[in-house]
Amino acid sequence: MPTIQELKDEGNAAFKKGDLDDAIRLYSNAVESEESFDSKHLIFGNRAECLIRKERWSEALGDCEQALLLKPKWGKALWRKSLSLMGLGEFQSAYDVLQECMGCEGIEEEVVMEKFLECSDKAWDVSVKNFALLGRSLVSKNGFHTGDNVLSEFPAITWPSTDPPQDVIDVCKKHGLPHNSGAIGIISVLKDLSKYQKTVLDDLSSPEVDFSNPHTIQWINAACDFAKAGLVAGEDPYATAKILLSVKTNAHQTACEGRGGIFRLASKFAHSCSPNTIYQFKDGKVRFTACRLSSSGEMQSFSYRGEFDFLAKSAASRRAELYSKFLFNCKCSRCIEPDYLRAITCPGGCSGKCVRTDDGIWNCNTCKREFLDSNMPLATETKLEASLAELDNNSHSTKKYSLLKDLLLEAYESLGPDHWVTGSLYKRLSTFFRTYLIRAKTENKVAAQLTMAFGAHYLRFLSRTKTHTATPLLVGHFCSTLVSNFPSSMDDEALYQTDKLMTFVDATKSLLLFSIPLLRSVYGEEDSVTAAALGVWKRFDTKLPSPPNHPRDPHNLLPEPPALVGLFAQWEAEVVNLVSRGELTS
Repeated sequence: MPTIQELKDEGNAAFKKGDLDDAIRLYSNAVESEESFDSKHLIFGNRAECLIRKERWSEALGDCEQALLLKPKWGKALWRKSLSLMGLGEFQSAYDVLQECMGCEGIEEEVVMEKFLECSDKAWDVSVKNFALLGRSLVSKNGFHTGDNVLSEFPAITWPSTDPPQDVIDVCKKHGLPHNSGAIGIISVLKDLSKYQKTVLDDLSSPEVDFSNPHTIQWINAACDFAKAGLVAGEDPYATAKILLSVKTNAHQTACEGRGGIFRLASKFAHSCSPNTIYQFKDGKVRFTACRLSSSGEMQSFSYRGEFDFLAKSAASRRAELYSKFLFNCKCSRCIEPDYLRAITCPGGCSGKCVRTDDGIWNCNTCKREFLDSNMPLATETKLEASLAELDNNSHSTKKYSLLKDLLLEAYESLGPDHWVTGSLYKRLSTFFRTYLIRAKTENKVAAQLTMAFGAHYLRFLSRTKTHTATPLLVGHFCSTLVSNFPSSMDDEALYQTDKLMTFVDATKSLLLFSIPLLRSVYGEEDSVTAAALGVWKRFDTKLPSPPNHPRDPHNLLPEPPALVGLFAQWEAEVVNLVSRGELTS
């Protein structure tokens, strides 16, 4: 009876002679032997190579999996696994395995890179295109429908989320840079990048270097000190600064259980304030899902600052935030069209609202007059925006309520109902009262009515400012969470004592009917957001009374904030008891 080593050697000899069938037979006898053998992974790997040459892809894949169980991360097994997957037409899985192959011992990186590019072209319906202003960005080949998986990818480069070494922190402090940003984190791995990782980094787009920008000068001066201290490869501070700025713009800093990450394709998604994808992280991979229809050749984008509150800010605020964080001026369609989220009540005394164009002129939609910045309450706007930024979103107290109410009434009076500050305060007040109901687990009907009333105002705000069409997920997400955790005993008509709030219930049902398929396709059936939306729909559809017979659109029926003072007064009358019972802090 031949030993495993003898069977392996005979199999190798048969393979060299080109007798694949005999080699497979001999390797099979070897792996089926009960004899102990430390390198059995080699036999599975060799048999996999024979099976690949015979195009027996499924069997080859099984042998590769067995080899990797015995020796994880073995380069040859990963390589053969990728070839097997490609043979089976599973190009997306092969793409992940090929990326894992990069830099493995015994594997020629150039060969892997060539196969990787071939696989990438077949795995994803996207391609890379050069744009004059945005650099190298992804576009769709054939277009996407809502819910399509646009891309799913492991990072090519990662770095720890922990603080960098003290000498790096010292340079950051000297130049006023945050030491915990992705652009700084990558310094710890720059010297040890593989050829593939360097290619990925070189292939990224970086913001145009603006030497008049003090932020850019900060980064160039810091790069110079990094080079002097031997913290980065090379001595060209300009080249190092370009790398750091590129990472600052393109890194996904929440990837891989808190680690920073650069991706070969995912880091080429553009930003848009009307994005056509959203992204989520799971099991170390980033997944991009189409959140609206996109056409062939359309640039693929997501919101660099999140899908919700950020996209409901004015274009001026969004642009300022993006420039501060990523050093680029956003020129997406929403940022260059009239700024509907910055609509201010007409100073001419009519009932219209003025919207600012890029040339600095405010146009009234009713009296058709034009106004300059000097005619508008911009100092009040700046003060209210600053107050909004300073609000602590985590606190839940009578002081927080008073501040929110006072800011809302001032914003409504000075800016109007359709300014983003007013809209943000609608949402925050709705969330404040909803959070109270969840924490207190009480049947406070005044808090429930205020939750619904301000929720209705927020949805109206999104509609009147055209935000709901640019970011439909925002509407679905807000509807799904609005009343999803109300105490179940509050599903009665007493909660909705006015026709106006019943109209909101009816309008919300209509919005959910539209948004649930969207949430299902984008987030998935089991996601908490989808589950919340389905829960709200079920409660609305089966427990709540039928709405009165009037139009579904609540826009002209809701009490405006000044008219809600009665409900405010009722709430404030209860606050003393709520504080004494520990349901609210002072």
